[in-house]
Amino acid sequence: MKRVSCIEDVALVTVKNCPPSLAFFSELFCGVAQKGVDVDMISQTPPSGGKVDLFFTVSDADVPLMLSAFSFISAKYPDVKTSINGNNCKVTVFDEAMINCPGYAADIFSKASKAGVDTRLIATSESDISMLIVNDGLAPLLQALK
Repeated sequence: MKRVSCIEDVALVTVKNCPPSLAFFSELFCGVAQKGVDVDMISQTPPSGGKVDLFFTVSDADVPLMLSAFSFISAKYPDVKTSINGNNCKVTVFDEAMINCPGYAADIFSKASKAGVDTRLIATSESDISMLIVNDGLAPLLQALK
C-alpha cells in the first residue's frame, strides 16, 4: 500500500571538500547532535581528488543551532565549505511493493518531472523514495502522485 508523507520547511545543508573519513563525519554529526539538531537524508558523493561532498537536511528552525555547531569545523578544516538552502519540503513515497519492482522509481520521477518539481536531493531505500523539493512544488507533486 503506497503512502505519501511530507515535511515542510526543511533546509538542505551542503558541506564541500570534506575528508572522506568516518572520523570526520562522526565529528561533524556529534557536534550537530550536541546542539539537539535532528539530521535527515544524509548523502555523500564518491571521493574525488581525496575529498567528498556531503549533503543532509535539517529543519529550517534548526539552522541557527546547526551553524553554531559548525564553528569548530571551519577552524579545524579550513578547506571545508558549507552552504544552506532553506524553504524546502521532504516528500516520501513508501510502498513495500517497490521492493524488486523495476520501474517504480522511474514512475515516481516521471510524475515529479511532469509536475515541474524542482528537486534538490533524492534518497532511497528498498521500500521508500524521498525527494527534497522546493516548498512551492508540494501541491503539484502531491497531485501528480495521486
